[in-house]
Amino acid sequence: MAVISDAGTPGISDPGSVIISKCIEEGISFEVLPGATAITTALVYSGLDTTKFIFRGFLPRENKERKPIIDELVNRTETLIFYEAPHRILSTLEFLHENLGNRKVALCRELTKLYEDIMRTTLSEAIEYYKSNNGKGEYVIVLEGKSEEEILKEASSKWENMSVEDHIKMYIEQGESKKDAIKKVAKDRNLSKSEVYKFSIDL
Repeated sequence: MAVISDAGTPGISDPGSVIISKCIEEGISFEVLPGATAITTALVYSGLDTTKFIFRGFLPRENKERKPIIDELVNRTETLIFYEAPHRILSTLEFLHENLGNRKVALCRELTKLYEDIMRTTLSEAIEYYKSNNGKGEYVIVLEGKSEEEILKEASSKWENMSVEDHIKMYIEQGESKKDAIKKVAKDRNLSKSEVYKFSIDL
């Protein structure tokens, strides 16, 4: 018996994984032949970070079901990859923009086919484009992860008006040891650990 797909590697975002699980459960041996997968092709085309990525397949149709998934990903620095159908591409882009901000994105469709198309842009520009253009073909959405710069900026906004003592307390209350809290405060404020230590003596 063979599982063959005309849409990439069987088992990636399709029911092929159900067959594999059943074979393992029943002790049936099988072989996997390497084949094309849209995930890696789109990732390389995107020009975004390829060292680490998260693939979440198709997002649920309803925003209330999508929201918990995106909430888990909002602070991840990995490149994010999703599949999407053409008739939902605009609503999905709008949802991602609303919840993740205006990140870089690559929209890849008809990969390895005659009308292959790659759009490298931002979420806001992609939304404007698809307001007046219909989506065609199944899409791979490759989305920029949260930048380290943005994470540091958000973190600094939490402590920039704090005293050094309160800054140390903040990390301790988050479960850090006093030693690790001092290290983090020193890094945040670009101070030496010995300077920060002086403020921690009475804590």
